Amino acid sequence: MKTPEEIEGKKVLFHCKMNPEDWGLTKSEAAFDDMAEEYAVVKIEPQYAAGIMVYGKYNGILIANPWTSRHLIRVLLNKLNILHLNPK
Repeated sequence: MKTPEEIEGKKVLFHCKMNPEDWGLTKSEAAFDDMAEEYAVVKIEPQYAAGIMVYGKYNGILIANPWTSRHLIRVLLNKLNILHLNPK
């Protein structure tokens, strides 16, 4: 999917596509580690869930509140220069 502007009518704040090889993982290892194909963070009503919702795309299907957001958090920490991520 291209970078979406909205998901289910909610504004996308952040979007990233994941490549298991960038993490030193095979596709099957990434699946075992619950890595989504893509992640998106959207803005929701501020009184709910800190005002954001995370989506993960698995097997071509976008779902809200994926099993894990660890990989997304590492990408965001890398962008903030808190955790330098270059597994290769």
